[in-house]
Amino acid sequence: MTSARLTKINLVTVLIVFAFVVATSGAVFAEDCSLDMPENTSTARYGSGWKCDRGYRADTKVCVAIKVPANEYLSDASHGPGW
Repeated sequence: MTSARLTKINLVTVLIVFAFVVATSGAVFAEDCSLDMPENTSTARYGSGWKCDRGYRADTKVCVAIKVPANEYLSDASHGPGW
């Protein structure tokens, strides 16, 4: 084999390994389960930490239930009273 061909093979190998490392590194960082999560929470889909479940709103480091008046319904808006 010529040295140009060996260089090309080495470059392709390095690029494949680099692509694999980049593609799999996100899964490692996204699954940090060592958090102390309060009740009524689930892990955040993006980033780190947690988010309140539906029907609850973050208040400091806990999630409190949203009080929905009679004849009203929960809202998915991140602002306002939650109903």
